[in-house]
Amino acid sequence: MTPLLLAVSLLLAAPVPKDFKKDAPRPPDGAWRLTADQTDDIILVVEKMTWQFEGAGLTIRVPGQAPQARGPIYFDPATTPHTFDLCARLGVCQLKGDTLTVCLGPSNGARPANLEGGLGVRKLTFARVEPNK
Repeated sequence: MTPLLLAVSLLLAAPVPKDFKKDAPRPPDGAWRLTADQTDDIILVVEKMTWQFEGAGLTIRVPGQAPQARGPIYFDPATTPHTFDLCARLGVCQLKGDTLTVCLGPSNGARPANLEGGLGVRKLTFARVEPNK
């Protein structure tokens, strides 16, 4: 397992917050392919990974492998940028057309204030995967 997948697996293995709302708004259903990965202003190697949003859950997949991680997600589209809680990690995101930008806060629980990235923030960019592709 690559370091990125190990980190994401550990992230999603964290316990679900007690105030998690299963019926809360959620990001758009469907698959999103990772196109850029940046941490502390260092661009990382982009793996062939997809995030699949289904209902109130997220599944992380790598082609040719079993799903790498699964977990619930709480998404709040009423904020700008949109906020989300992914297991024990807090983040912000923006959907523009077929591009989804996600910033995950550091493991200390602080939510990023914006989509700029920065120290301790992981910035991921995804492109929508068209059905049947």
